[in-house]
Amino acid sequence: MHIWVLTDGKAGDLQSCLGVAERLGAIWTADAGSVTIEQRVVDPKPPWLWLMPHGPVSPFAKRGSQDDPLRPPFPDVAIASGRRAVAYLRALKHRAPGCLTVFLKDPKTSRHGADLVWVPGHDRLRGDNVLVSALAPHRISPQLLAERRGHPPAHISNLPKPRLTVVLGGPARKTVYSQNDLAVFASALSQLADQAASLLVTGSRRTPEIWMEIIDKIMIGRPGLVWTPQKATPNPYLDFLSHADALVVTADSHNMVSEALATGVPVHVFAPEKLSPKLAAFVTSVFADNLAVPMGKTARHRLELTPQKPIDSSAIIAEEIRKRLKTRQAAPNAQ
Repeated sequence: MHIWVLTDGKAGDLQSCLGVAERLGAIWTADAGSVTIEQRVVDPKPPWLWLMPHGPVSPFAKRGSQDDPLRPPFPDVAIASGRRAVAYLRALKHRAPGCLTVFLKDPKTSRHGADLVWVPGHDRLRGDNVLVSALAPHRISPQLLAERRGHPPAHISNLPKPRLTVVLGGPARKTVYSQNDLAVFASALSQLADQAASLLVTGSRRTPEIWMEIIDKIMIGRPGLVWTPQKATPNPYLDFLSHADALVVTADSHNMVSEALATGVPVHVFAPEKLSPKLAAFVTSVFADNLAVPMGKTARHRLELTPQKPIDSSAIIAEEIRKRLKTRQAAPNAQ
């Protein structure tokens, strides 16, 4: 089977699509044979860029040329995400009707041309071809976690347990962290850190310097590791996730919370008072389903260390794709 991953190269969209493609590949290889995954990047130029997601794709692109992201040979499955990829997925369906097309997230147009659309539970889109799950797809698979856990780096394996991993995001669109939010976060994290034996902290490009100042104060006298994008070392994010006994994650990223909940360790989530409406709905559902522990809602905080059931939306989506492929194989004349 041949799978395309169709995006404009944006990291979040690409990782989500690759996560689903890799899970599908693992399922299909074990069940029916070999799989190849190919990345195709779309790069529409004005004025066609301005028309996305509705399209059309540029009529001046020469079909089949190296500049054509939809050049054959066509795939059996195409998994796309991102506003710029919507029209290309629809064009691919026109060129290759037998291709099973999948779009991740709401395409924001009824003319999406996808056989299957995945959306998170806090989105409103529903329909016969819409698959809904609480968490976002990603590449943090059980197999990857097991592999990392079986080969821990010395600088992490030497740290005492329990290890608390802290994953920091930062302000984002419609999400604001006030001074009061930071004070509450600092107090809650300090309490959790007191109950851990060591800390693993990773920041992101969105993490403000003042947050790292809070971390520096909490790290005083504690064993652990701190990484930020400013450091000239590879991002240890995956190792920090794999070797955590508990996790703290800020609520400003659907993907970060979803990846944390895939690890099978307890997750503490800190949400600011002003969180984007969609993320607020997502976090509320996570807390209501007891998937994570709300952080900052009480005066005293207890570090949870009881293992949890990992949640893997990538596998859920991949299994739905597999079922649809099998149904097509059973009825080869159906499209």
